Amino acid sequence: MTSSRPFWCYAALALVATMASASTPVNIAGVKFDSEVTVRGSRLILNGAGVREIFFQKVAAAGLYVPRRARSLPDVLGQEGIKRYHVVFLRELDGNEVGKNFTSGVERNATRGEFVKLIPALVRMGEVFARKKRMATGESYSLEWVPNEGTYVYINDKLAMPEPIKEQEFFSVFLRIVAGDKANDAALRRSLLGLPSASGDPTQEGR
Repeated sequence: MTSSRPFWCYAALALVATMASASTPVNIAGVKFDSEVTVRGSRLILNGAGVREIFFQKVAAAGLYVPRRARSLPDVLGQEGIKRYHVVFLRELDGNEVGKNFTSGVERNATRGEFVKLIPALVRMGEVFARKKRMATGESYSLEWVPNEGTYVYINDKLAMPEPIKEQEFFSVFLRIVAGDKANDAALRRSLLGLPSASGDPTQEGR
């Protein structure tokens, strides 16, 4: 039986299906990450998302948003425009511990000169999490890089500092912690960059 539907009808249905797929949230350990977000008028796509584990415990789910898909840290850093890193905690953590993790991660991934320059920024980050005292399950923080302005810090989607961290190196050094060659979690690094898992399985949870 020959269908009477015109070709354009099938094309429209295919386009709708593609758009629906592109806007479907990604589920990571029960946390939903939008496939696309709009930040300060700029459209960003979810480059990748995964779970941060410490001593085999799932601590947080994290997602990296960029203007264009990238498969390496240099490709991410080389892109002009706003970038966003979003974290949702999967278990309660002490705020001071979160702040100390920032400092130790930067120390491992920054040059001596970068680390010295970023000490004021690290102090500010430590103060933010110390004031929070505890990050409960389901709470979040975000780092939002805006060119020519700096890195804005959000706790539970609310601005945590009146002014951004203006040191230009801060966001790039932070991304080295999660997606660089010395990343503190290799599995999370691969997920954020959309790379196959260590086992060679290209699938990702929720993708």
